[in-house]
Amino acid sequence: MRSTSLRLLSIGLLAFFLTSTSLAALPLLWTDSKAPQEYKDRFAIAWKDCIELARFAAVSFQGTCDPTYQRFFEEEEDAANFVKNVFRKIANIPFDAVFDDQSAQEILRSDTVTGLSPEYAKLTIALDESPWLPSHDKGYCNRNSAFGALLFNQFTDQGATSLLCPGLMTYPTISEIIYPPPNLQYDAQGNQRPGWGCDGLLERDTELMLSPGAWLLHELSHWTFFLQDIPDYNRFIQPIPNSNGLLCIVDYRGTTPITGYGAYNTQLLKKRVVSNPSDFGPYPTLNNADSYLWYAESKFWTWVCQKNFREAQDPSDDFLRFNSGGVTLAANPNFKPGDQGSDHPLPGYSDFDAAGP
Repeated sequence: MRSTSLRLLSIGLLAFFLTSTSLAALPLLWTDSKAPQEYKDRFAIAWKDCIELARFAAVSFQGTCDPTYQRFFEEEEDAANFVKNVFRKIANIPFDAVFDDQSAQEILRSDTVTGLSPEYAKLTIALDESPWLPSHDKGYCNRNSAFGALLFNQFTDQGATSLLCPGLMTYPTISEIIYPPPNLQYDAQGNQRPGWGCDGLLERDTELMLSPGAWLLHELSHWTFFLQDIPDYNRFIQPIPNSNGLLCIVDYRGTTPITGYGAYNTQLLKKRVVSNPSDFGPYPTLNNADSYLWYAESKFWTWVCQKNFREAQDPSDDFLRFNSGGVTLAANPNFKPGDQGSDHPLPGYSDFDAAGP
């Protein structure tokens, strides 16, 4: 797609994203009755934001010629097609669909796209730990300082659950980042705070881009039952170690980088795959959930803000929002962030359950 036409497409898609509420196939949303109402409100929006990110990534996909794609993934045409199809699957766009800028908007507005996959009926999204959380995962949100997410029961048709820990609801929604309330965007002296409006997103990929829906997008990329019909899934996705051959898009763990979480580590992982391929197994970026998240975030904000974002510069870029205390702490002074923020679980823990059926 040409730059000018993509700009027009982004404007049309943004208007659609911020106004469309017609989702015919929905997961079950579960919340603890004791959760604050504002957390429940943000929790409901997280699902919509997740689908928005996936739709935009699918429709605007340019493949291996795109610098944003090159930042995060292996530059092979088959690999690029697989990445595209991950987003198409989540967005319920047929794998073989062909469309130009005009038809892309028509497809997004049609019932075949706004009515999501019936497989989403097999998904429950929980705010905080649900009563059916496996016993070995009990206390997950406490271990992650309330800032984490987890997917379990992802291998069978019996229904997966993604829990979002309550601390994630202190992050802004997409709409709040674009149209921030003045009391959040500016300090008492009238100075712009980072992370609000396009001007506040700086010039590079950072945690300031994240909304609660981003965590959910990450978790959906772990959902093997849902994604396994993507062409070449068995070719590109590797078995989980010590799992009797269970395939899953996991979270990279190694030496440099130590993990594949965050804007900084995902771009570093890609660089290391190119410079030191013998240090890695097959297609490590395709097997890293956060690579999909950060590709989607960088693409979405590039077109919403009409400016290019460069790669994250150092690990601190993944804690800019967290270190500022999130978005709702002023209204909840008793809710204190812990030592771990962004989308990084504590060392030794995973954000998906590797236990098989």
